[in-house]
Amino acid sequence: MNHLNEYNVLFESLKVIVSDVNDKLLDSSSDTFFCNNINFLNKSFLVTICAYLESFIKDIAYSTIQQYNDKLHGLGIPTNLTRWSFNTKNKIKDDQLQFKELKFNIKKKDLEDYVSGNPDKTIKLFAQIGIDLKKSEELNNLKERIISLVVKRNNILHYNDDASDITEPIFWEAFSLKQIYISLRGYCEEKDKM
Repeated sequence: MNHLNEYNVLFESLKVIVSDVNDKLLDSSSDTFFCNNINFLNKSFLVTICAYLESFIKDIAYSTIQQYNDKLHGLGIPTNLTRWSFNTKNKIKDDQLQFKELKFNIKKKDLEDYVSGNPDKTIKLFAQIGIDLKKSEELNNLKERIISLVVKRNNILHYNDDASDITEPIFWEAFSLKQIYISLRGYCEEKDKM
């Protein structure tokens, strides 16, 4: 499954919606609905972008874990030997012995507490998986933009902050989908280096 393409389609669809809304705002014959609700619409767009980003992070993290499991499958690495290697001073108790191949038992739902649009939290999540995103130049270059996007979204969700300071050109310039694509591609490239 190509997660980047899937999420690019979602982002592009959202971009079309935002563009259509902005066209209606500029059309003097347009319904007043758009003018009267632009703050609400901008909030929705911002929350949606963050939801796409966080969903992508969760999917790519889980996919990476599954790739590791695929590599482990068939190697016949005993779970008991692996557990013992992490704690050689203590013997594994008889009732804790598991005579099966090693497998990472992390479910997609288990990732939910670790997934965040915040790049620092994302870096920590991927470090636990074994990928050093601190080395991603693209992510480091976009880190502040992504943080400002996530902070604004958090303020909207938790404090009902308004989004009147987000106009269409600023919205796309500061939080451009192109920049987020670059960041997402950086995640994929780091994942593929394993």
